Order: sequence, then C-alpha cells, then structure tokens
Amino acid sequence: MERNLISGRRIMPYLLMCLTFLFFSTGLYAQNVITVEGQVLDKGTNDPVIGVSIIEKGTSNGTITDLNGNFTFKVKQGAVITFTSIGYKRVEQPARQGGITVYMEEDSETLDEVVVVGYGVQKKVNLTGSVATVGASKLESRAMPNLSTSLTGLAAGMSVRQGSGNPGDDGANIRVRGIGTFDGSSRSPMVVIDGAIADINSVNPEDVESISVLKDAASSSIYGSRGANGVILVTTKKGKTGAAPRVTYTGIYTQEKASSSFELLSDYADYMELFNMAQLSSNPKAVTTYSQEAIDGWRNAKNNPNGI
Repeated sequence: MERNLISGRRIMPYLLMCLTFLFFSTGLYAQNVITVEGQVLDKGTNDPVIGVSIIEKGTSNGTITDLNGNFTFKVKQGAVITFTSIGYKRVEQPARQGGITVYMEEDSETLDEVVVVGYGVQKKVNLTGSVATVGASKLESRAMPNLSTSLTGLAAGMSVRQGSGNPGDDGANIRVRGIGTFDGSSRSPMVVIDGAIADINSVNPEDVESISVLKDAASSSIYGSRGANGVILVTTKKGKTGAAPRVTYTGIYTQEKASSSFELLSDYADYMELFNMAQLSSNPKAVTTYSQEAIDGWRNAKNNPNGI
C-alpha cells in the first residue's frame, strides 16, 4: 500500500506538467484563429448578394453567403479572404475579427456581352440556357482550311474530330454533348448561318463574326426536334457605316507526307511464305493456304522465267 502511494506521488508532477502544456498549446491555437463574420452587398443596389463563394486565400477553407448575404467562418490571423460570384468582380480583403461589410461590383464586361440565340440576340445577364460563344479573334488566330476544324477546343461540351486529311475532304465531325439519337445517320448539330440552314464548311473562317453553340433544350427549343443534337449559329461579318473599305489577304500552304515509309514485297513466293507463317503463328494447328509445291513453283518461275 505504501509503495503505491509513493508511485502515485512520483507520477503527479508529470501529469501536472502535461496538463500545463496542453492548456498552453490550446491558448496559442486560439490566438492564431479568428472568427470573421459579416455581410456581402451589391455596390449599386445595396441588396444582399446570395451564394457568394468566400475562401481563405491559399487554402480550401471557405463558406458561402446565405439568403441575406450573411456569412461567418474561422480563419487564421492575418489571412486574406477572397469573395467571388458570377457576374461580379473579384474582391480580396484582409481578415479581421468581428463584423465586416463587403461591397461587390457588377462585372459589366461579361454581363453586357451579346449572345446570338435562336430567335434573336440576348445579353448574357438575361440568358438562362447553356450557350457557348466563340469570337472572330479566336478563329483568325488559327490557320485552318475550314470552319469545322477551326472550332477544335474552343467550346466546352463540343467535340471536334477530323477523320480524313484528303484535300477537299478534311472537314471535321462535330458532336455537342455526346451523341444524340435524332437523325441517326449523322447525329451532327444543326448549323444555321445568318438565319439559313447550311453546311458549316461553306463559310470562310475569315468571314465569321461570331459563333454561338446552343447546347441544351432550353436554348435550342425554338428549333424543336431539329435542335436535339445541338445548334451552331454562325453570324458572318457585315459592312459598317462610316468605316473605310479594307482589303485583306491570307495565304495558307500545307504539305502532308507519311510519317514513315516501309518496303513492299516484290516476290510473290516470299509473300506466300510469310502468309503461311502468320497463319501458323496465330494457330499452330492451322492448315496453311499455300502449299510448298506452289511456293517452289513461283520461285522457280522467277529464277528461270523462260523455262530453260
């Protein structure tokens, strides 16, 4: 009994020391973390902005604003908080303890961009369907012989695949959001050029002003079942009032050749032997197509064509 008391007295100082370090480290952690709360408002209307993504810069720690634009979360002391939302400019602000008010300004450059839709034009701020736009500057920077291949990699959800490189037959197959079931022969999107249905490769890429890709049912509903595989709207360039005439020339020269060359068999007897070897390689018990007598006959005829 006395030995147990002595052991207990020896352990107590160590326990007290561990508890002291535990409370000390907890206090240090609490000093390095602060609680930031506040509200995000529209700078123009002073209305709450809903669903703003709030992230501690350089980390994955974040939150979003509620229906009233309010938010609260914990960050490290001295951190920088970023506020982002569709249609608004990005805002960065140093974190500080207590309540803050953040004002976000509309990004007019993206909201006022005009998008061509089935029945006219709309601004992106009023657009609800899934539409991708491609400007003339992106097409002009590519040296492509036709418009279909020029669209490679320019719109999300649209795949472009070139199946042939033959002159005059180097157009690409276009698929919008995969392969649809309407028009089983081609399954390609409908192409409308200046309001008329046409072949996409009938337009020179240099003459294109803008391209809109209607990818979902909401955006392509005006075309009914014809738009089931997606719709590509092409708007060509037109003359401008008061602008001076401008003539441009673009020349493209391309050359294609095989990436590697190979030797061809000139002896039919060698061909027959190799053909038999291929058959036996795939099936050792197979009956070969050419007999040894036939192979020898062809080889003798080559060595002695006159039969002398």
